Amino acid sequence: MPPRAFALPSFFLPIVAFLFWNLLFFSYLPVLEADLDFSRQIMMANLYLSNIILILAWFLCGRIIFIVFAVTFALQVGYLMLSLREFGVGVQLLTIALLYLWLKYITNRIESEKLKQMMHREKIQENLNLMQKALEEREHLENALKRKLERLQYMRQFSDHLKETQDLTASAQIITEEVRGLIPEADQVLLYVYDDSSRELSLVASTVKSESYRTKAMKGNDYDEWVIKRSQPLLIEDARTDFRFMSEEASEDQFRSLCVVPLLSKSAICGVLHLGAVEPGVFQTDDLRLLDIAADLSAAVIRNILLYEKTKELSIIDSLTECYLLRYVQERVGEEIQRSIRHSTPFSVVMADIDHFKRYNDQFGHTAGDQALKTVADLIKGEVSSGDIVGRYGGEEFIVVLPQKDLEDAKKIAESIRRAVEAQSFEVRREAHRMTISLGIAEFPKDGTAREEIILKADQRLYEAKRQGRNRICGNI
Repeated sequence: MPPRAFALPSFFLPIVAFLFWNLLFFSYLPVLEADLDFSRQIMMANLYLSNIILILAWFLCGRIIFIVFAVTFALQVGYLMLSLREFGVGVQLLTIALLYLWLKYITNRIESEKLKQMMHREKIQENLNLMQKALEEREHLENALKRKLERLQYMRQFSDHLKETQDLTASAQIITEEVRGLIPEADQVLLYVYDDSSRELSLVASTVKSESYRTKAMKGNDYDEWVIKRSQPLLIEDARTDFRFMSEEASEDQFRSLCVVPLLSKSAICGVLHLGAVEPGVFQTDDLRLLDIAADLSAAVIRNILLYEKTKELSIIDSLTECYLLRYVQERVGEEIQRSIRHSTPFSVVMADIDHFKRYNDQFGHTAGDQALKTVADLIKGEVSSGDIVGRYGGEEFIVVLPQKDLEDAKKIAESIRRAVEAQSFEVRREAHRMTISLGIAEFPKDGTAREEIILKADQRLYEAKRQGRNRICGNI
């Protein structure tokens, strides 16, 4: 790096000139006192040089040094005027002093005018800035009001759309899509429904910006559980820095911005609405308020749908065994007949009856009998698949509809039911007892083409199994 150049201070030149002028003054003093012909020229040259030094001192050294130099020059020039008796020098000195004062006055006035103009310009600029800021705030307020109006209109449409369906899955999908349109910054919108009996969340609908954002949390995550426990909304700007959820799962979550609200209906939790965004700091407090309103509307609709489905379920479910009632089973048999005709596939119906149940009921009482019925119903449901239908035919009889299963498949399932009941121990009054079950099977369309016909055929084969000695299966007569 080259060495820095040495800079002389601004007052250095006037002081050096002043010292140099004094040196010349005292060196020329004998010449001036001798009153030679060129003495007057030397004196005028010194006078002009002093004027130049005073001007430099005024602009470069400040007021104090200027006054000191001016007084010094005045004394020296006065000495010359008295010693040489050149009173015209005094007139020149006075003229120069008045000229200095006049220049100072003009300079100060110019500076004052410039200062006033500068302050005026700054004031104008300040007013312009304030007006610009006011315009920006007004524009921002207008945009905010416009956005709120659009959102309110969207909320009205959202409410109207929710009234169009009474199906839980369809309504949940409408909710997620509408919320995604309401808050487009969200990369993911999830809707969970809360089950009071199992105390678990279940994902019923989701809307995502990209398939890569599809969630795997079918039962919710820590954020949803936090909302469920506290019944409070949750807004997280960055999940990776939130101290409440500093876990390995949170650090690996691709969604850093989160907005989660509970679905509350009459102070009861019925679900959770979960929004996620990949970038941090996406959701604001206004988004949370808006989502809270959407959650209130959604909660009312979902609660009504759940109550409707519960009521409908109670109307077709036997309260003791939790099996379907006969009326519903008969409807399903009719539906299976139509399906089998369309696809040319068979289905089977199994009738089952607990052996000697009346004697067991009379011996141990109705409470023990009810418990036995419930246990046998659970055993039957445990041996069939999720698509099969188990109903209570009446008393101690059960009916099982096996879609797309022929007679041989139905026999295997019936045998597994028979063995399960036979192996089950029923403890009554601290004593273990055993039960058996008889079963009859009918296949569509071999054993009938009408609903009543196929059920009657299975019932006839059930009683044939009882006549043959009970605890057995009859698949044909």
